[in-house]
Amino acid sequence: MNRSRWLCCAATLLLFSAMPVAQALADEGDGRHVDPVAIRDHCIQKITRIATACVSQNQMSAAQCVQRIRQLLANGHDAQARHVARHWVGSINAKSHAAADRIHKVCAHCIHTLRHLGTPALAQQIHQACADRVDRVRRSRQAALNAIANALGGGQPDNQT
Repeated sequence: MNRSRWLCCAATLLLFSAMPVAQALADEGDGRHVDPVAIRDHCIQKITRIATACVSQNQMSAAQCVQRIRQLLANGHDAQARHVARHWVGSINAKSHAAADRIHKVCAHCIHTLRHLGTPALAQQIHQACADRVDRVRRSRQAALNAIANALGGGQPDNQT
C-alpha cells in the first residue's frame, strides 16, 4: 500500500476513533488493510445518530414551544407568545442547520475516503444515505416550524428561514 493511501486510511481511522479498530482493520498477511464496508457502516451510523438527535430535539422544542405559546395566548399575552415563537424558531433553525452541516462534513470525508480506497459504490451509498438524513432533518425542522405557526393561529413568528 503506498504511503499516501496508508496515511489517508490512518486519518480515517483516527477520525472514527469511536469505532473499534479491530472492526476496521483485518490482517492481510503483509500488513493492515482498511475494511471499506466497516467505514461505510460507521459513517452511516454516525450520520444517522446526528439526524436522529436533531429530529428528536426539533420535536421536543416544538412541543415545549407550542405548550408555552398556548399558555401565553390563553392569558392574553400575544406579543410574548410571538417573542417565544421567534426564540424557538431561531433555535430550531440553528440546530437543524448545524446538524445538516455536520452530516455534510462527515459524508464528504467518508465519500472522499471510500473513493480513495477504490470503492465508488460504497461512496455512492454514503451519498444516498446523507441525502436521506439531511432530508429527515429538513422535514423535522419544517414540521416543528409548522407546529409553532399553527399554535400562533397560523401567524408566522417572522424568522422562519
